[in-house]
Amino acid sequence: MIKGAKTDCYILFVENNYFAGGSKTGNVYHKVQQAWAVAYVKQDFGRILIRRETLADKIIELLHPVEIDFADDKPFSDTFYDLANDVGKATAAINRNFRNAVMDIRADNFVIEVIEHSLLIGNRETLSPEKTVHLAEFIERVANQCC
Repeated sequence: MIKGAKTDCYILFVENNYFAGGSKTGNVYHKVQQAWAVAYVKQDFGRILIRRETLADKIIELLHPVEIDFADDKPFSDTFYDLANDVGKATAAINRNFRNAVMDIRADNFVIEVIEHSLLIGNRETLSPEKTVHLAEFIERVANQCC
């Protein structure tokens, strides 16, 4: 639990154990440890997914425009891929403070998902102390400034 935040914030340490099939070696056992951050947000976001935009996303966007773009924040719209089931709630909730907090994240492969009042951020990379500290800083900032 993060004590300095205005709302409930937590860092979760997750361990994934799985077998992957190899062509010559047979099944290989993998153990991956990850850090995720969770926070309660007061404003209803609907359902939102935010991640870094890839070249494939930009190409698909030419044919099927589904991404939310913010006209007043072109750098954010160019950097991140934002999907929402309720565009009205999403554009109201993703305010300037929230966008600035997302822009300041130093990790590349993170995913933010908000389902109504629950915000989850993490990545699928192996656990490292630096990434965990960045996630904690982000979730505390969001909880204190944006929600």
